[in-house]
Amino acid sequence: MCGKNWKSASLGKEYDIYELDGEIVGQQFPSDTVSLDILAISKDRKTFLEVELQKGRVSDNIVGQIQRYMGYVKEDLAEPHQHVIGIITGSEDDLKIRRAFSVTNNIEFYRNKVNLGFKYSTILDCIIFSFLAFTRRYYCLSRAKWLIT
Repeated sequence: MCGKNWKSASLGKEYDIYELDGEIVGQQFPSDTVSLDILAISKDRKTFLEVELQKGRVSDNIVGQIQRYMGYVKEDLAEPHQHVIGIITGSEDDLKIRRAFSVTNNIEFYRNKVNLGFKYSTILDCIIFSFLAFTRRYYCLSRAKWLIT
């Protein structure tokens, strides 16, 4: 469901949702330990992008989590010439996570400043449009099961 909206979003201009054999599989992509929220690949096929979607305050534990996911992508999916980067979204950060980010060079934090004023459903797939304040652009980020009403 996010494929069409992803392509029209800013991230979608640089990255495609990961596909295998022509099928979009990069939403809740299964790894050897857990499902990755969004796995995308740059249009030039040189960079994998792992997006971790968090609501509320983001803990520094998420940095280790996304590094584990990125390690999986690097070891099991990426070719030797490909890079892996990550984005963590959340509404708040704190000193602990800022310290963790200060020694990483391939993970970014995007502050989610949108008021999610819609109902949610566990039956239908969702699209969340997150306004990321520092870029002043909208990104389509898919998460779990939501219905915009």
